[in-house]
Amino acid sequence: MKLTLIRHAQSMGNSTGNYSLLESDSLSEIGRQQAVDLSRALEGEPFDKIIVSPLIRALETLAPYLEATGQQAEIWPEIAEMRWHIHFLNRLPDPPSPNFLKTVVSHE
Repeated sequence: MKLTLIRHAQSMGNSTGNYSLLESDSLSEIGRQQAVDLSRALEGEPFDKIIVSPLIRALETLAPYLEATGQQAEIWPEIAEMRWHIHFLNRLPDPPSPNFLKTVVSHE
């Protein structure tokens, strides 16, 4: 089995460092060109299944490839980026000790 993982192209947030706006999730001009370049680089690669995050930057990165090949992708909300540490810590019954946080961070 061959598994290909691809990170999204440059988003507006990546290019500006400002992640506070919804528009920061869209691709930058460089990111749009990276998505086209990715599509060309993947020409001829056979994929049995394509799975993508529902985040705009991931969808926009994959769009040129899907348009060029006519393939379809499954959108999996489970793989969307999240602030895992906040999500995880909110599930703890008591606030964690500083030693616990050091352990979590050291096992990334």
